[in-house]
Amino acid sequence: MAQSSTPCAFLQLPPELRNEIYTTLFRSTTITSRGKPASHTGPYALALLRTCRHLYHETRRLWLGQVLLSYDSPKTFVERLPCLPIETQRQIRHLSIGRPQMPLQCSRPGGFGVQLKSLICMSPMTLETFTICADGDSFCAYFLLESMIRAGTGWQKLRFVLSNEDIISLLERLRMWSDAPEARWQAMLSKRDGENAGSSVKIYHALWASPHKHLFDPDSRSEYIEEETHVAPGRQESSNEKECSGLAGEDEWEAIMVVARRGRMVDITH
Repeated sequence: MAQSSTPCAFLQLPPELRNEIYTTLFRSTTITSRGKPASHTGPYALALLRTCRHLYHETRRLWLGQVLLSYDSPKTFVERLPCLPIETQRQIRHLSIGRPQMPLQCSRPGGFGVQLKSLICMSPMTLETFTICADGDSFCAYFLLESMIRAGTGWQKLRFVLSNEDIISLLERLRMWSDAPEARWQAMLSKRDGENAGSSVKIYHALWASPHKHLFDPDSRSEYIEEETHVAPGRQESSNEKECSGLAGEDEWEAIMVVARRGRMVDITH
């Protein structure tokens, strides 16, 4: 059977435009811990690499730094990540452990407490985003979050989702009786990266229903502001203050997300 001599229209596009298409495709792709793509673009996003030699060579060094590599549990992460070559680990830029619909139970054996050291020390990885969805024991999750901010390596931006009402109540108690958690975390990062490095810590809550989904959308979340939510000991917060705080309503307390960013030009492997 004779091969068609008609040139591929896609390959006639400028290389810059093709790279934009590749980036859009891969950034909407999630590879689960079992290695099966699961994304908005369907299970065949990475089949692009098998289309032809030309596309393979154009994308083979691009896709791993764009897709989201997801592990359902710290145990799976610790068991499977070391199986990847060091060079492959260094190319990964987006990693998540746990899922919003299935957050990790911190209090269970083999959960965060047991795998704490492996989660904090992520070298030799240099992740742009590291997402963790936590649940379970509030003090365990809080301890992990604070430990990662104080000494975590291998990430530029940490997104830590807390989906337990006890955790949120814990944050409120800490605000009331001591320094606000984000102020303390900010001080930790500033000490690590330098006062003028531009590191930051912010807490967000969703504005609409399905909070986990909306926490990741900048247009559907609001910052959890210290000045708006602080109540002095012994004083009840008025209903008007609750409305102004943006936190009124039990549904909005289902989950929050702490976003910590390391400073500019900082060696995130240390």
